[in-house]
Amino acid sequence: MCDIDEPLSCRQEMKYPETAATGHAGEFFFAYQVAKVLGWPCRLFDVDIGVDAQVEILGDDCESTGRFVAFQIKCTSKEEVDSRYVGSQQLAYWKNLDIPVFLALVDLGEEAIYLHRVDPQAEYQKTDGGQYRIDFDRQRCRFGPASGKVFSSAAEQAQIQAVEAHLEKVREATTGIKEQLAQHDASSDPRGLIEVMRDRILARDHLLRAHTLAYNSHAGISEYERDKLAFDQALDKLRDIMSSRGFEADWDGPREGEGDIGRFLAEG
Repeated sequence: MCDIDEPLSCRQEMKYPETAATGHAGEFFFAYQVAKVLGWPCRLFDVDIGVDAQVEILGDDCESTGRFVAFQIKCTSKEEVDSRYVGSQQLAYWKNLDIPVFLALVDLGEEAIYLHRVDPQAEYQKTDGGQYRIDFDRQRCRFGPASGKVFSSAAEQAQIQAVEAHLEKVREATTGIKEQLAQHDASSDPRGLIEVMRDRILARDHLLRAHTLAYNSHAGISEYERDKLAFDQALDKLRDIMSSRGFEADWDGPREGEGDIGRFLAEG
């Protein structure tokens, strides 16, 4: 560690690089603008985790919606810079996050911010050096009061997609139960019904995850309630069939039901 009396060469090692100063200025300017223009919390990350900031979406009453968007902040002091280049791993990381990611180009000279939402489905232009080009539309994508709706819509869409991923598994289980019930009669092999009965455990795990996501983010709640009702009704019909046809007595031994049937019937 250097003190004031040590040689100049030592003190020069403690310089604050211009690139670091520009980067920090861009991050602080971004957080300030989000708080000033939108009135939303913006958290800057000290540790490089693939994104520089996270913004929490607030509702009209300034209460949290439970939704977030992430930002990678790129800074420039040069006029008319409208693109940035990123590596394949970083782009893949952004595409695979559960929350939407925006690149924010901070123009310190103009004191303006330009936005680009990372599209998980897009094929970005790849350079000969293996990097990907991200373009910023300075005419259409300048940060301002209307950006709040853009962020909110992106966050809601991402949450609905996350809920849908779990509900799709629930719908598959519901369909499986209905198909087995439609095929079954008194002379049918009951193993198909026993199999879909057991599938309910994994489906309920997906249902629980969908419930948590939907109610924490206030997105996809109606879809969750609809699919939960259909799943519960299918289970009730399955339970009625298995109970009326004596499945517990005939098929709940160690070779077939292993006690699962009794536990399933007791759930009703």
